[in-house]
Amino acid sequence: MRKTQVQGCKTGTFFEFPQCNENGPNLLATTGDFATRVLSKLQACVGVGIYSLKLTYSDGTLSPLLGSRGTNKFIEFPSDVQVKEVSTRTFGENYVQQVAFVDGQKTIGQFSAEKTNGKEQSFALEEHERIIGVYGYLDGNADIRGFGFIVAQ
Repeated sequence: MRKTQVQGCKTGTFFEFPQCNENGPNLLATTGDFATRVLSKLQACVGVGIYSLKLTYSDGTLSPLLGSRGTNKFIEFPSDVQVKEVSTRTFGENYVQQVAFVDGQKTIGQFSAEKTNGKEQSFALEEHERIIGVYGYLDGNADIRGFGFIVAQ
């Protein structure tokens, strides 16, 4: 398992789901069977930025609401499609404005905030890798200000 780089703000109250134990650089272990679970749905509260996230897995497991605002958008991940790239747009070190999940040819789904004038970045997932979680930082209002993904093979 590994973590992608946090996009947006990298300070504040740390959150992580599922929780990971570091066994060295880019060597992570998680409790339970998250390494084998498949992310089937990602919900978000989207306004000026992406304020909250909630994950649903194919076995029905739910993450807690990460952030303080209820969700208003969602992306469902088809079981027969592999996310091969994730692109984000961030407003400096402030907040994430957009996140898109791509299968190699087309966008599976994306969250776009009211403003999308930030810097775009993307990262590739290796063959057989999949997103199993998310981590990042909350501000004083418990809104997400920056986040990255936890990835497993």
